[in-house]
Amino acid sequence: MGRPRLAHSGFDGPGRVGSVGIVSDPVYRDEPDPPPITIPPPRPVQIAGILVLLEAVGLLVLAGATLVSGLTEDIAVGRTLAQTAYYVVLALALAACAGGVLRGRRWGRTPCLIVQIVLLAIGVWLIAPSGQIGWGIALIVIAGVTGYLLVSKPANAWINRFPLPFSGEPSSSE
Repeated sequence: MGRPRLAHSGFDGPGRVGSVGIVSDPVYRDEPDPPPITIPPPRPVQIAGILVLLEAVGLLVLAGATLVSGLTEDIAVGRTLAQTAYYVVLALALAACAGGVLRGRRWGRTPCLIVQIVLLAIGVWLIAPSGQIGWGIALIVIAGVTGYLLVSKPANAWINRFPLPFSGEPSSSE
């Protein structure tokens, strides 16, 4: 039996105070967790997953360019290696999220969407203060298309087929 804790039953009606009682923590079973829920993604989500994988490859290319540039220029080796490692870790995390989306797992969509918002901001920065208009426009287009595919009507219908978090019931948004 678990450790007792105080529980409040909530609102009992107008002018009444809820009752307070003692309940015990739930009993934990040694049953294995159920397998994760996987629902095959629709075509737009698959395309978005592939685009996110390409973004991860772009980060790896940036890591390689940073490493070569840092080692051939007069830049501190520690700084170069740290920056390269940072890009590699980000690329691996982005590839993991893209893999989750491509395998039909809902957890990968939100991080992929957040990355698209960040890429849009970087694209604007590349255009305005940096003056690299071509790279900025390309980044904005890739992030905009990928973000749109991740929130399109088929993508939302796919996400709505998953059960709500912390409940066993599928969501119903129809």
